[in-house]
Amino acid sequence: TYPPSKSGNQYEVVCSNDVFKATKKITKKEKDEVLDILHGLSQEPTGSALPMPHHVKSVGNTNEHLRRKFSLSKKTGEGKILIYQYKCGRGRSKRCLWTKREDKVVILFYGTRDRAVKLW
Repeated sequence: TYPPSKSGNQYEVVCSNDVFKATKKITKKEKDEVLDILHGLSQEPTGSALPMPHHVKSVGNTNEHLRRKFSLSKKTGEGKILIYQYKCGRGRSKRCLWTKREDKVVILFYGTRDRAVKLW
């Protein structure tokens, strides 16, 4: 959990234990980049506050396959569930997938491009 800070960040960033364990096996340079990603997402959940916002794309409307894969339940009265993807890491070989749920940003996946392709 990356709590909102006193510097005006509004959103709490959370992830599952599997995602947390995946980020523990990274280099120091990647760790700094992950901290920048967390700080950017806590400011703006659409990814416009990330270091390179042009590497963010929305995966689109969540279809049933992705909702089941990440166990996302749609609440009554809630609009579309958007999943965002950010290309990061050395050579842009890593992917970070997240969605916004109420006042939290939920990181769904962090890993290599090859592992992200298997999700689709």
